[in-house]
Amino acid sequence: MPQRTNHLRVISLFLLTAIAGIGMFSSAWNSFIQGKEKMILSLGFLVVLLAGLLAIYFQFLSHTAYEDGDKTVNPSDSGGPAVEPISPKTEFPKTREASSDLLKGAFSKPDFASIGGRILKNLAHEFEIVQGVFFILDAKTDKYSFAAAYACSFESPPPDFHAGDGLTGQAVINHKIMTIPNLPDSYCPVVSGLGNGKARFLYVIPLIHEKKSLAVIEISCFREIEESGMSLLNQLIREGGLKLSTHLSHEVK
Repeated sequence: MPQRTNHLRVISLFLLTAIAGIGMFSSAWNSFIQGKEKMILSLGFLVVLLAGLLAIYFQFLSHTAYEDGDKTVNPSDSGGPAVEPISPKTEFPKTREASSDLLKGAFSKPDFASIGGRILKNLAHEFEIVQGVFFILDAKTDKYSFAAAYACSFESPPPDFHAGDGLTGQAVINHKIMTIPNLPDSYCPVVSGLGNGKARFLYVIPLIHEKKSLAVIEISCFREIEESGMSLLNQLIREGGLKLSTHLSHEVK
């Protein structure tokens, strides 16, 4: 509809220009018959009128081109679904919070039981874990010792272990998260504080600094942790290891 209106305006301008030209030409012809001076005057008016009309016409065309170029094409004009342009200020959904949330409040107390217990509670809040166990490296014995647990009841604490012993020890050596999916009800890891749990997914998470696992966490879940959650746990591996390293260095001093 707007294009049709523009075409009508252009045609109207052409008609006005043509009519003005014919009128001025007739006036000039009559002036020629009546006298040379009047003819020159009429021709001067004709030039001025035509120049003015052409200037108006070109200004109109440039204004129309600007408006057409500034418009946003919407498929709804041709029967398609409406699409709104994305503003530069449009905010897209944010990803998960930084892994520092998983370490929140963990180092407010110096003992490893408090540190591990707080990290496990943060993990439970984030992932709704069933159970969790936290082991810390004993630099003197080079063994990993039980330090804290979440939703676990033990007759006796899980035994200490070396790097490479059982599933947890393998994660310590590999320096990455180990995932065991589809756990059967009767499944019992070789070294695990979660042995008799009914969860379906087991995650073993080492906390690493300078290629050394300073601690390791086991958590069991009813559901598989999604990709964004795994990214968060991988951040925890590095940031948790760095925090532990700083804490251990202060302990030595």
